[in-house]
Amino acid sequence: MRLVAVALLWISCGFGAEIDGTQIFRTRCSIGYCHGSEGKPGRAPKLRERDFTGAYLMKVVTDGIPSSSMPAFKGLLKPEEITAVVNYVLSLSGKPPVQQTEQATVSPNFDKGKALFFDAANENNCGVCHAIDGAGTAIGPDLRKLNRTRAELIAAIENPPQSKLTKITLKNGDTIQGIPTGESRMWDTEGLPPVLRNIDKNDIATTETVRGQVMPKSQYSRDQLNEIISYIQQSR
Repeated sequence: MRLVAVALLWISCGFGAEIDGTQIFRTRCSIGYCHGSEGKPGRAPKLRERDFTGAYLMKVVTDGIPSSSMPAFKGLLKPEEITAVVNYVLSLSGKPPVQQTEQATVSPNFDKGKALFFDAANENNCGVCHAIDGAGTAIGPDLRKLNRTRAELIAAIENPPQSKLTKITLKNGDTIQGIPTGESRMWDTEGLPPVLRNIDKNDIATTETVRGQVMPKSQYSRDQLNEIISYIQQSR
């Protein structure tokens, strides 16, 4: 009888035990080719001291990020395990925990906007120059950090401003114009998508700062623009 009582106590404790999001993170997320320990940077972006919302993290962990190494964990983790690991990530930035139902607060426009942002069928999609959470190419600014209203963002997309660029003239007379990303590398932005070029500094004749148009005028409808901006704003 005593052994039965002990066994029943062990079973009841097991069923009532809280799911450990920290342990899930260590075994599923903090691995050699992904996020660093305790949310520090690894090959994937850092997760601590970020301004993520709980709803956004629930969506990303559940469905993954397209065109990136971030997988979808639905089917791999139970919903309560996803909630536990999301709450662990939120705790790294001092954010309050979420409930499982908070995932439903993500706007339907989030999915539509994300699909448009990374649309592989559109060679001028936003992701060729902008990155969000490791997906896309980080050439232009982080759109989540721009302190702009929805109307201001739409205006900037429909009538994009000129950008400060570097123009290099080579000794053979060729020119390259774009955004430097190191002493001898440069994103050539004279066409989209941008091309990363290696430049031997011994081949450079002159370097000057110019202003030019990088971002093309929008070909999206107003509804599509609103969907894209909903995705950007809910990714903050």
